[in-house]
Amino acid sequence: ISFFMNSTWVQSFFGLSSSWPWRLPASISGISAGNLKPPLKAHPAVELWCSNPRKKKWNQLNARNVMLPLAESEQQILLLLAREALVESVSTGKLAEITLPPGAPDHPCGAFVTLRRGGRLRGCIGYIESVKPLYETVRECALAAALRDMRFDHVEPDEVPLIHIEISVLSPLVEISPEEVEVGRHGLLISRGYTRGVLLPQVPVEWRWNRERFLTETCRKAGLPGDDWKNGARIQAFTAQIFTESPALNSNPRSSALL
Repeated sequence: ISFFMNSTWVQSFFGLSSSWPWRLPASISGISAGNLKPPLKAHPAVELWCSNPRKKKWNQLNARNVMLPLAESEQQILLLLAREALVESVSTGKLAEITLPPGAPDHPCGAFVTLRRGGRLRGCIGYIESVKPLYETVRECALAAALRDMRFDHVEPDEVPLIHIEISVLSPLVEISPEEVEVGRHGLLISRGYTRGVLLPQVPVEWRWNRERFLTETCRKAGLPGDDWKNGARIQAFTAQIFTESPALNSNPRSSALL
């Protein structure tokens, strides 16, 4: 996956590693796109906010920062827009400006678009934070995943019907302590100075990591010692709502709740 922060794309596989100046890494600690296994189970729509009242760091966020889960109709609209952006970008290399589609989520929000072919990663790029409307972010991520993921050749037109799209919509970042990290709920951003690494919530679930392994791998993704989460590295967390295309959308980009 690649992510966008401070107007810079940063690339990785289901996460990122980076330092200053930003660099483009390859994969998670030896896990390559070629041997990506299918998820152990389907990802539910991950809860966007921790409901435990004892976790004050999550609950003290003010109302304008709290993102409500997307409705099914909004998810389908975003999937359609991602599919149409994939088709358009592969055909023309760019995206035309569009007006706000009826019912499309337009609040600023971080998001990732993941492309898979036959269960294998084909591209993934996203924004950890964004100032643009969510529907625009999703369209840009779909184009970038198809054409700007430097680990892969560009997606070719004859591949498009074989590509499956997954979207992860992210909550804002919050500070979190190691003992508060929950596998299957949280994604992590671990940093020290200008060096940082990110892994999405689905990663430890797919690779059967426990909390300590999740923290360790995120540190390694940042290029930090694996135990740096114990030694003062900054730990931030986010959650994600993850949704994917139905089989019909793969073969018919126009089948959606929009029509």
